[in-house]
Amino acid sequence: MNSSIPGLSTAIRSYTSEKLKERSQGLEQIRDIFDSRDNVSRFQETASKEGGAGWVAFFQCLFQVVVMEKKAVLKKAASAQGTSMKYIRTDM
Repeated sequence: MNSSIPGLSTAIRSYTSEKLKERSQGLEQIRDIFDSRDNVSRFQETASKEGGAGWVAFFQCLFQVVVMEKKAVLKKAASAQGTSMKYIRTDM
């Protein structure tokens, strides 16, 4: 991703982890990184030079995590109800 921001690549890797604890840590790191206006400006400058590719990759990462979280919640709900996942729609 955008190497002009120290720690962003590591935070993204953590955020896309299969492990909940690592995802939580990655989210906190991302929040801390983008809490700085300087980091947002640097990210935007680099992304603009790449035709917006940095933002596209960042939002793809976010959407990927949303899908992982949704699957985890549905799986937990299904096991709590004692039902099979095949009866719960995941294509919403």
